[in-house]
Amino acid sequence: MLVGLVLVVLTAVVPWNTRIHAQGILRPSGYYSVFVPEPARIVAMPSADGQRVAKDDILFELESPDLDYKRRTKEVQAGITAWQTAAAGVNADLRDRLATIQAMRERLNAELVGVDAEQSRYQIKAPADGTLFVTDVNLKPGSWIKKNENIATVLDGTRWQVVTYLSEADLNRITVGGEALFYPEHSGLDSLRLRVEAIDRDATRMLLDGILGSTSGGKILVRDTSSGPVPETAIYRVTLSLADTERRDASTLLRGSLVLFGEPKSLMGDFFRSAAALFIRETSF
Repeated sequence: MLVGLVLVVLTAVVPWNTRIHAQGILRPSGYYSVFVPEPARIVAMPSADGQRVAKDDILFELESPDLDYKRRTKEVQAGITAWQTAAAGVNADLRDRLATIQAMRERLNAELVGVDAEQSRYQIKAPADGTLFVTDVNLKPGSWIKKNENIATVLDGTRWQVVTYLSEADLNRITVGGEALFYPEHSGLDSLRLRVEAIDRDATRMLLDGILGSTSGGKILVRDTSSGPVPETAIYRVTLSLADTERRDASTLLRGSLVLFGEPKSLMGDFFRSAAALFIRETSF
């Protein structure tokens, strides 16, 4: 019994577990989300989902009635100042205010240039070469889109990566170049060998990989907001690349389980750290 008790204690307190379990998403390295800058209406869009696009191809043409009205108003005001400038030669009152009128005309022309630049944002172009996938199959010309809505993605499937999110405690156990294994959720698919490529040191404020959130069936606890899913706890983004011997031919994103290999820790390590942090917090002034 004594030997058994010693073994249990050693198992609990001696660092031996090198595995970090998480959930990740397998996706192309070239993965670009297409967002709408402001509320707008679709004028034109691709006729077929899954079509190949080239960088700077026009994907969506949008219109904003508010912005169109703003432009028409500025054009009318600029036209009035142009007429006043031309009429100043025969109108004494306009001639006395000519400097003010010309200054206003220059300001309005500058504002029109700004409106043109703002309108150019409503012509959505492809950020890179790849395959276009529309987020909502019900989108069509005439549909209204809200601000910051993700309406499509452009995927470049020549290279693939896995993205996951870890707590700060687990983050400190891994390093760039560390090894990992990815197990896709879909049965019949082989596991993939990975290595850690990049580690974010700033906590994730918005979970862009929404498929990993609890509201989409994932394991990361999030709450839905108007801007998107927000993590309930501090998590950090980790990017892993496929090992040189691994190849991936696919056109869809895959969620799966991830095992990363890092610094060993004991089973009771987290408990002791939490207890120590609680003790310090309760005894500090």
